[in-house]
Amino acid sequence: MYYGLVLLTFFISLNIYSAQNISDIVKGQYQLSSSEFLNSKLEVQRTKTNLYSSIASHLPELSFTLGQKRLNEQTGVPPSNYLNSNRRTERSWELDLVFPLFDRTKYLSIQKGLLEKKSASSSHGYLEDQIDWKVKSSLGNIYIQQYKILNLVKSITHFKEILNSQQEGFRLKAKRVIDVEEARSNLLLLKARKTIEENLLVISKEQLAVLLSKSSSYVEELLKDLPMNKDKLLDTIQGHYELDKILTKKINKKLRWEVIEETSNSYKLEEINSKYTQSVHWPKLQIIGSYSKEGASWRDIKDFDNSNRTLGIYLKIPFFQSGKSFSDNKSVNLLIEQSLNKRKYGTRQIIERSKNIKLQFEKEKLRLKILKDHLKSRERLLAAYREAFKLGRETLSELIKQENIFIESQFSLVDSMNNLGSLYYQCEYLYGVTI
Repeated sequence: MYYGLVLLTFFISLNIYSAQNISDIVKGQYQLSSSEFLNSKLEVQRTKTNLYSSIASHLPELSFTLGQKRLNEQTGVPPSNYLNSNRRTERSWELDLVFPLFDRTKYLSIQKGLLEKKSASSSHGYLEDQIDWKVKSSLGNIYIQQYKILNLVKSITHFKEILNSQQEGFRLKAKRVIDVEEARSNLLLLKARKTIEENLLVISKEQLAVLLSKSSSYVEELLKDLPMNKDKLLDTIQGHYELDKILTKKINKKLRWEVIEETSNSYKLEEINSKYTQSVHWPKLQIIGSYSKEGASWRDIKDFDNSNRTLGIYLKIPFFQSGKSFSDNKSVNLLIEQSLNKRKYGTRQIIERSKNIKLQFEKEKLRLKILKDHLKSRERLLAAYREAFKLGRETLSELIKQENIFIESQFSLVDSMNNLGSLYYQCEYLYGVTI
């Protein structure tokens, strides 16, 4: 007896270990090939580059121009001046320096670049934190659907035997036609239910393929060693979600600030974008310098003597734009007010949604415990009904009812496991956990 228990524990551990290997493979593949994850990494790199461009636009700009032009100087009055024209060629070079001291548009671009970089880095970090949740949820759905199908296959086999016995009894005139048709009807109902669960399994596998940016054949190959025994698969589901550990962990009381900040940053960006229209009406201050020379030939402009040099500070203030500045400012102020309202609403929504998820998690823990006790009770009750049916003390109709209730009890239990695991990993992301 002792060695039997040891062997059973070993095989269960081996099965869970296999499921853990699949989880690790999926996590690694998600980081390697998922378009969602790769695009997030690219967004981080893009915002870093964009920030540098924004900062560089506020630094001095130096440009060199080398030119040649042909002049046509006309003398006299028309039409004789077209005949008496003096054509000559002029060469020139010019070195220009522009140093913006204050330009609100460029200042806003730097502010926007900093916020975009921070937001992209934070979002990518949050996405890495969510990998466990995404993988556990996607694989868990597949395990749950496979478990339901295996359960239904077993029930279909059982009801085929019942139908055969009823048909044999009817042939011997010991059973009624009502019993035969009732058994056949329930068998067809179970087959229809199995078809629904198979369709849901296909959808779950497609969702995993989309998450990994892989083909459905890759997912099939990945899950080819999935246990085909419902008891082993149930152990795999428990090990997959680590339900024993989940039930011993406590969700922190305070929501992680990063979760609120992620929502807030998107609305801050919207606010900065709305200010761009307004910035064209702000004064601009810049230093402009020029160093140039013109001559009739390239040889003449090689010499730096007698070249033109200018350096000045220029302040540009827009005074009158036919009311455009007033209307733009009013429009921008309204957009900013909208953005602030959205930020408040978005923050409130994420707080309330997080509270609901945490409450659902606590309720689901209690529900799982109740469903486990309920399933044990239904199992004992079903065994009693089967025995009573064999002895002729219960009708087939009542037995079918109890069989179907037991099937639904099993499905409710695994659905609760799936819900609890998914809610836990969401809470872990939103609040953090302590053992």
